[in-house]
Formats: sequence, C-alpha cells, structure tokens
Amino acid sequence: MPPIRVLVVDDDAAIRALITTTLSGEGLEVFEAGGGGAALDIVTSTHPDVVVLDSDMPAMTGWEVADVLRANPATTAIRTIVLTSQSPGRPGVVSLPAGVDACLRKPFDSHELVAAVKQLAAPNRRR
Repeated sequence: MPPIRVLVVDDDAAIRALITTTLSGEGLEVFEAGGGGAALDIVTSTHPDVVVLDSDMPAMTGWEVADVLRANPATTAIRTIVLTSQSPGRPGVVSLPAGVDACLRKPFDSHELVAAVKQLAAPNRRR
C-alpha cells in the first residue's frame, strides 16, 4: 500500500519544515503549502489523505480551508487536523467545528500529531 499522503499548511516555514520532517520520518509522503489558497490548489494535484492546517494564517485561516474542503464533493473525504494556540474548537464552541476532524493545541507533541494523522488516514485509504 502506498504511504499516507499528508499536506502540511502553515505560513511559518520553520513550523512547516518541523512538521514535514516529523511526518516524513514516519514514512509518510508529505507536501507543503504556505497558505490556504496554495493549499486548495495543491490538494487537487496531490490528493492527500489528511491535511494539517495552522489555524491562524493570513488571508485564509485553517478553519476556512477546512470548511472549503468539506463543502467540495471532490475533497469532502479528506480528513483535516487544525493546529491552534486556542482551546480546541473556536472560542465559545464546545465541539469541533464542522469540517475539522481533529484539533491539536500548540505547542503540539510530535508523537500525538503522527498518531492523529495515521488514525484519521486509516479508514480513508483509497489506494
């Protein structure tokens, strides 16, 4: 079976590189985007199993990218993880927002991130 495909989306290149190195080291195939618009373009060519999103990016937040992915029939099955410095979920929201499968608080534990990616990708493997 091909490796799990992950798209890492963060406007901070250092954090993107850290996440990419962590996931690649686990044998996952990782793609990168520096923002939400670029992520939506890359999704159509890479067909990731999971997208890891920074919650606070300029122009388009991770929450907004997750909403767009979930609303599009071609990308609705892609699982999403949002990394945030806020409490899980948006302020005042008890459960995860629609379109988001998992939320990890920054600073995140790399083992927890890898486990979340693998768990979310497992039922979605289509190759």
